[in-house]
Amino acid sequence: MRRKTPVRRSGTGGTKVAVLTARVEPTTPAGVSPALAGYLVALLDQLGYRASLHRLAKPGDYYSVLDDSRTKTQIAVASYFEDYPAPSNFIANVTRLTPFGTVQV
Repeated sequence: MRRKTPVRRSGTGGTKVAVLTARVEPTTPAGVSPALAGYLVALLDQLGYRASLHRLAKPGDYYSVLDDSRTKTQIAVASYFEDYPAPSNFIANVTRLTPFGTVQV
């Protein structure tokens, strides 16, 4: 008898999961490398999900799509880097999605 993995026990195995990211461009800090985004999709597949990657055509739309609850974003992957190491701009205007909507952090 096969041992059930946590994904199978949860009953979510086989669920389609869309991974959202932006294209990598010098002016788009949210972009991640295709290798990293592909790794996340492969990992989700190995866990038992049916993952697919969705790269936005316009990298500048990343955060507006992410913050729009109508898009039903499931997983989004982005990079972050500070332009100058100062406490005043380290985590400015970062948002996080919760089941209750978008929260400013």
